[in-house]
Amino acid sequence: TMTFDVGIATVGTGAFDGNMEHAINIHTSHGCTPETPSTTHHFWTSARNFSLDDAEMHEMMGGIRNTFLEDVAMVEATQRIIDLDPAAPTVDVNSDNPTIQARRLVERMIAERQAQAAE
Repeated sequence: TMTFDVGIATVGTGAFDGNMEHAINIHTSHGCTPETPSTTHHFWTSARNFSLDDAEMHEMMGGIRNTFLEDVAMVEATQRIIDLDPAAPTVDVNSDNPTIQARRLVERMIAERQAQAAE
């Protein structure tokens, strides 16, 4: 489960000090659960605290779904390539760091469970 709180504020209006009068927030929650070793169910939702009665803003925010679906297509294509040669070396870039940390955490948890089961 992951949650994100994305905030945008006018520079110098005190957002860092807690004054959110000139700021907006978008909250996003993601729930991921493995289905198979190479597939995962990913559920997500987002909410905002601005322009709630603005139909144009509502439609624009709906565009987030389209961006997310582009990511899904890329991740699925990446998985197909990994399935062709799971032992192939990978190249990680700085933006991969959160994913690398998550992968290492899951690998550590699996190793700990396996060690406990072997006792």
